[in-house]
Amino acid sequence: MMTDFSDQGLVRKLALNQPTEKEITKVLLDILNKESFSFNIAENKAMVTDVVAKSNKDLRSAIQLLQFYSAGRNQEKVGLK
Repeated sequence: MMTDFSDQGLVRKLALNQPTEKEITKVLLDILNKESFSFNIAENKAMVTDVVAKSNKDLRSAIQLLQFYSAGRNQEKVGLK
């Protein structure tokens, strides 16, 4: 038997504001800097701009896309692609 916890006051709804493209861009550039990516700044900004555009203002999706793009670029740099 399933219990409906919302009737017992045990569930809270959270309202979160969607991050802006500027906020997502800042987070992604910070990640690239902290991860010590050796791409030039123009490449980083172009990659981040593309990721932000494709993420639909979803930070988790943007981080996953950044990881995917970065892995592909690292492979190109060492000749794996």
